[in-house]
Amino acid sequence: MKRILKRFLKGLAIGSTTYLVLLTIHFQPMLPTAFNTISVMVISGLIGVATFIFQTDLNYFVALIVHFIITVLLVAVMIVVNHWGITLQSLWLIVIAHVVIWIVLRLQQERDVREINAKLNKRK
Repeated sequence: MKRILKRFLKGLAIGSTTYLVLLTIHFQPMLPTAFNTISVMVISGLIGVATFIFQTDLNYFVALIVHFIITVLLVAVMIVVNHWGITLQSLWLIVIAHVVIWIVLRLQQERDVREINAKLNKRK
């Protein structure tokens, strides 16, 4: 349960930050409502929970594709629930956001691995 909560909160943080960036660049034409914000937070948390797919026996690339599909479906639900409308622009935005977030997370993982390896090498 603790691991689920951690992933939910990490997804919430990433999704909320992404939503703030989109609001800053005026991607959403209307002012955000409490419902919009809560739906973004819940869906973002669920996307974070969906990262458990990376701990399965699927190879990394397949898991990444499955996670992307889950993300697109969850974001589509959020768009429909909020009456934002699915456009070609919003679809591209989902792809771009997913790629940027993936790159950032991947770089963080590589940094963490380097730090762990350096600590292990110091113990030898």
